[in-house]
Amino acid sequence: MPLMVIGTILTPSLVPPIF
Repeated sequence: MPLMVIGTILTPSLVPPIF
């Protein structure tokens, strides 16, 4: 998985998925 997908899943709703 690309870092974008991992970041979107792991990053809480409080922080926008910038990875």
